[in-house]
Amino acid sequence: MLDRRDEYEKMAAAEPRLWWYRALHAMVIRKLRQYGAAPSDLIVDAGCGTGGLMMRLREAGFSNVSGFDLSPYAVEFCQSRNIGIASENVLNCARLYPPASAQALICNDILYFLGRAQQRTALDQFARILAPGGVALINLPALKAFAGTHDLAVGISHRFSKRGLQDMLEMSSLTLAEAVYWPFLLSPAIYAARCIQRLSLRLSPPPTRISSDVRVPPALINNVLFFIADTENKLLSRKPFGSSLFLVLRKIPGQSR
Repeated sequence: MLDRRDEYEKMAAAEPRLWWYRALHAMVIRKLRQYGAAPSDLIVDAGCGTGGLMMRLREAGFSNVSGFDLSPYAVEFCQSRNIGIASENVLNCARLYPPASAQALICNDILYFLGRAQQRTALDQFARILAPGGVALINLPALKAFAGTHDLAVGISHRFSKRGLQDMLEMSSLTLAEAVYWPFLLSPAIYAARCIQRLSLRLSPPPTRISSDVRVPPALINNVLFFIADTENKLLSRKPFGSSLFLVLRKIPGQSR
């Protein structure tokens, strides 16, 4: 996706309105408050994309929000929104911040670009940035059953499961506090749509340029979908499956990394 300006344009247009982004951002804000992030604490958005979450965090009262992204298109879109971000890779991001300076770090749908060893490197970088007791909030695409044309369009090379987290977290100074699949109640519809996409790819030659399924439905439908996803995220702490996996990782007190 890093070289797909069209996908960043879709992201920038969809982030403020699309039910999925709204539900994810609402969950991030609830977890920040639950784990004690204060309005003045440094919060880092790692792989911030077009800046939608950074804008939402500031609207929610978090005044010390910083971000970075490797894509020049992400940097460009953020600049157009008067959001200053750094151009950096998650594999080297600790050099952007003093050690143990952030209370929270957010990394939404970035780690799937990386191999296992690189994922561990990224988590090590996050741990260096986080203060003891700080949290990393990480969203990941989940379960192969939900793969579709969206994966091809944005470069999802790996979908995650709870069972597979141990390998990624091995030797990390971040400990798993929560892992929850979402959205659960909307999963049958998402699964059906992705099955149709996969079948279509098998039956006909793939188009030269595959587009993601990031698009905002009509307002009434979009609001209903947001209500369902947001309500279940508030009320259900355990769900058997979902197309995304949301993690809360805590830096173990006493670790200097």
